[in-house]
Amino acid sequence: MSKSEDTFEKQWSREWDEITRFLNPHKPSIPKDGMYTYQKSNKEWAIHGYDIKKVPKELYGALCKLRAYESTGYQPDDIIKAMTEAEERANIIMAAVPQDVAEVKRLRKQYENRKQMFYESGKFDMAEKYAAKITEIDEALKEAVGGEEIE
Repeated sequence: MSKSEDTFEKQWSREWDEITRFLNPHKPSIPKDGMYTYQKSNKEWAIHGYDIKKVPKELYGALCKLRAYESTGYQPDDIIKAMTEAEERANIIMAAVPQDVAEVKRLRKQYENRKQMFYESGKFDMAEKYAAKITEIDEALKEAVGGEEIE
């Protein structure tokens, strides 16, 4: 596990602990879909069983991340699987660098697009993970061509 992944997991774990400490005493009623957050008819978002305006400032950002995560429709296992697959693909790319620079550039572009997609959807942690992988690819490409910049 890389340092950025370790930091990401620790931050997410810390924020999740804060959220659950906040929500558990209030015992919000959660619908069958299992989501703590939902969107009201006026397009505002809310937390089941709790007035969002009473949320402590320290928790609001973590709850925004929870809302963004829940809006993806993915389960935690889905995200872990996707991250694992992305890392495996990156490892394959790193092994392929000396053999096929054009293919690596194409895959790098895909990573760039995914990073941008995550960034635009507010999933900054995922965008940062892709940015880190892109940096690794750039460094490997540069090394593969003898220190020259890759266009």
